[in-house]
Amino acid sequence: MYKRVREWISAHQLHTFFLLTFAYSWIYWILMANFAPWMIYEPAFYILSGYGPTFAALFLTGFLAGGNGLKLFLKRALNWRVNFIWYFVALFSIPLMLIFARQVHDILYPSIGLTPIRGLQPIYGLIPIFLFGILYGPLGEELGWRGFALPRMQRQLGALFGSLVLGVIWAAWHLPLHLIPELRGAVGNTPLIWFFLLNIPWTVLFSWLYNNTKGSVLLAILLHASVNFSMGILRFTSPKFYPSITIVFWAVALLVIVIFGPRKLSRKDVDLAFYTDEVLKSR
Repeated sequence: MYKRVREWISAHQLHTFFLLTFAYSWIYWILMANFAPWMIYEPAFYILSGYGPTFAALFLTGFLAGGNGLKLFLKRALNWRVNFIWYFVALFSIPLMLIFARQVHDILYPSIGLTPIRGLQPIYGLIPIFLFGILYGPLGEELGWRGFALPRMQRQLGALFGSLVLGVIWAAWHLPLHLIPELRGAVGNTPLIWFFLLNIPWTVLFSWLYNNTKGSVLLAILLHASVNFSMGILRFTSPKFYPSITIVFWAVALLVIVIFGPRKLSRKDVDLAFYTDEVLKSR
């Protein structure tokens, strides 16, 4: 029985990953909101609710590749020895794009002023917010979305189409956070349609970063933290700001596709299946 189950999961790794990911987080969110709303205000419970992707990735990697495979998966995922330029991309590209989006907004809607969601704060007050933010979405999601799902989807569909499909799935996973009023703060109260439209170019940028850093999920975690942090700090109150943000992110994503190519989103000779295959063979 165990052998048959393992063979089925091995042949349906992505299906199993998405099933476990959605089941864990959706059930957690729905139960928390309806039967234990006090958990929403307890950081530990609130943070753990978003760990579906990471828990699913760790469980499946250990199940399919054993202890050695899990160690190799984490070693590769947490690779920090990458060119400094990619740290700059991970940490600063998103806020720079949002600042540029402010200029686009002023051109498109010159009569509508923008007021920051949060007032300007000293840098020492922002660093703890950024570091704490890593614990929720970034660490709870990226070992799953980028560490487990992306390399498998790229192998089947190529970097661009794999990213586009993953972007839709990634956005859909957040649906309860949009539909349950008590949880909307987790997505910054971003309207659902704009959230979906933004997730697609974000996913392309994540894949571009992943493929150019030898599969470093660590850099994806930093980029995810930068997205959450920047959207929370540099986003503005005008609803008209969402079109400006979307235009800028789609323009940058299209530029990446044109310059680096849709098949690998990288000028390097990247083997899109390497990171997955090596882990599975290490059992």
